[in-house]
Amino acid sequence: MCRWMAYKGSPVRLELLLTYPENSIINQAKDAQFLPGCKYKNQNLLDKRNCRVNADGFGVAWYSDDIKRKHACLFRSTKPSWGDCNLAEISSYVESPTIFAHVRAMTSPGIDPVVGAVSLQNCHPFKHKSFTFMHNGGIQHFSRIKRKMQSLFYDEFYNKIAGSTDSENIFMLFLSILKTDMMTMNTMPEEEESLNVPDSEMQTDLQLCQSPEKKAKCTDVDVTKASASQIASALSKTIQKIVDLMVEISQTSQCSLNLAVTNGTAIVATRFRRGHSAPPSLYFATVNGVEGVCGNVKIKACSEKIKRGTKRLKCQSVIISSEPLTTDKCWNVIGDNTMIVVHGDEKNRSIAGKIELQHLDIKQCKGLRRSIMYTHRASKPTAGAPSFLAPV
Repeated sequence: MCRWMAYKGSPVRLELLLTYPENSIINQAKDAQFLPGCKYKNQNLLDKRNCRVNADGFGVAWYSDDIKRKHACLFRSTKPSWGDCNLAEISSYVESPTIFAHVRAMTSPGIDPVVGAVSLQNCHPFKHKSFTFMHNGGIQHFSRIKRKMQSLFYDEFYNKIAGSTDSENIFMLFLSILKTDMMTMNTMPEEEESLNVPDSEMQTDLQLCQSPEKKAKCTDVDVTKASASQIASALSKTIQKIVDLMVEISQTSQCSLNLAVTNGTAIVATRFRRGHSAPPSLYFATVNGVEGVCGNVKIKACSEKIKRGTKRLKCQSVIISSEPLTTDKCWNVIGDNTMIVVHGDEKNRSIAGKIELQHLDIKQCKGLRRSIMYTHRASKPTAGAPSFLAPV
């Protein structure tokens, strides 16, 4: 599987996150196996799912701290990330308050011939206007649900598809759901008190704007103005819609959906799997600064501890990553089927703002319900894992 890292907070040089840490995203591309605090019941199955070498391309997206510059700058390549001198040069110079980085391991053509291919168009992150998106995982038998999924896209998003990955299609499904939600609500986005979505609202009618009389109204909807709560709701509905499409073709189809999306202000990420094993690993750290030199980066941990449902933390920055970047005592395992929302501040991108952890209440086929829906609640850390890494 792939690896990714997201950062939100005080502007930081890219190299302090991408290349300097002892387990940087670049080092994860070469050997991805640092999973402290995560214990999987079937280690052999995990070894088959996990690609320790992620050499099929990489991408980095970063935003300016000037709020008027809404779009991210995107740098992608099909080269292995550790061998690209341009990445090292850019990382040593650029500072940013919002960073997405991804290293790719392509889906084997033997598993799904539709999804594979090493190409620039298939490298993450993907971008649409102010939105940036990346994914670790995959949808089993994606080719069998691809046409139905794409029938739900608005033309403006369908026409943006340039590659063949399931990930890019997930992104366009998310944008379509977000647009429909914003049109349906018919209100300007404002921060809501809760991210809990009523069951009745989970069945979003994605064809709502397809009638001629409503198309004009839909064209006025600007998804870039969505709030963190609206983005979180749409991402949850996206996962639910994918699961619904999978159940239609097979009761036992599985998927891993570690998703991350940002509009430059807010970041929403999920750790989710439909299947009999735990999702791919995902961690987060709330920090008050990152400093150091190559191979010796220190993360200043936030003194407050976040728990599920925590509404606000007084910390400068947040890092979300497939693996801990360092061995500092600030990393927490994100629970199975859990969403983390970093609300940000619309007037200042350097502020992480309110942080929330929410359980993803996704309806699944009974045969694939996990006995433990929230992370490793009854399990102990793996042998040799730091004791401070506790699931939240």
